[in-house]
Amino acid sequence: MKRYIYSFLCLLISLYGFSQSTISKELFPTLVGLQRTVCSEYLGEDNRAYLVEAPSKTKYINEKLYIRYGGFYLREDNHRIFIYSYVQQKDLVLYDFTLQIGDSLPYLYKDWNIENEEYEEYGNVVDYPTMTGEIEPIVVDDVSEVTLLDGKQYKKWTFNNGMEYVENIGSYGQSNYAGDFFQLIADVKVPKLIGIRLVCVNKSGSLVYQMEQDKMDSLGVECLCQSVANSMEDTRSLNTESTKFIHSNQVLIQTEDKTYNIMGMEVK
Repeated sequence: MKRYIYSFLCLLISLYGFSQSTISKELFPTLVGLQRTVCSEYLGEDNRAYLVEAPSKTKYINEKLYIRYGGFYLREDNHRIFIYSYVQQKDLVLYDFTLQIGDSLPYLYKDWNIENEEYEEYGNVVDYPTMTGEIEPIVVDDVSEVTLLDGKQYKKWTFNNGMEYVENIGSYGQSNYAGDFFQLIADVKVPKLIGIRLVCVNKSGSLVYQMEQDKMDSLGVECLCQSVANSMEDTRSLNTESTKFIHSNQVLIQTEDKTYNIMGMEVK
C-alpha cells in the first residue's frame, strides 16, 4: 500500500509541475503540459539524458503574458510561438505553424557580448548575427501529417536543412538536434557534442512520442517522461480516494487518514 501511495504522490507532484490550473491552455496550447526527455550525445563520453519540465512560471512583459520555458520567455498567438528579445524589446518568431512549402524562417542568435544579469534572465536572443556570423534562412520543403502515440494526426513541417517540427510538441524526429526545442537559435558549438536527441515527449500526462527502443538502448538512455505514465498505471490499482486542496497558501494532498504536502512529507 505504501508503494501505491508513494506512486500516487509522485504522480501528483509531476502533474503539479505542469499544472494547468494557473496557466491558460487557450493562451499556451503548445506549451502547457509540454514535457520532453532529451539526450545530449557526446563523442567519446557518456551520453546524458535529462528532463525538460513543463513550464509553470509566467510573466507579464509590456502587458502581454509570457511563459518561461528552457530559459526563455515565450508566448503563443495566431498559431505561432514567439520568443521575447529583451535586448531588442520585441518578439521574434520561433515556431510558425502556418508555414507552407517554400516559406522560410530566419535564424535567431545569442548575444554573448551582453553580461547584464537582467538580460541573462531572458536568454539574450536576438535576430541579428553575433559571434556565429549570419546564417541563411531555412525553407519549408514539405508539410505532411504524422500520427503520434495518442492516435491523433498532427501537421509536420520539414525544412531544407533536415529540421522537423510538429504542432503541439515542437522540434521532432531523429536528426542530431531534434531534442533542442530552440534549435532555430544558432549557438556556440560545445566541444565533443554530437547532437541533442529527442527521446520522448509527454503532453499533459500523455506520452505522445518515444524514440525506438533499440535506439534508446544504443544511446544508453531511457524515457524520463515515462515515469509519469508508470505512476498513472500504479494509481489505477489504488482503492483509496484522495483529494488535492490548498490550505494557508500550501498545496496539500489528503489520502486515507493522512495529509501530505507537495514534497511528499506528512502534515500533522
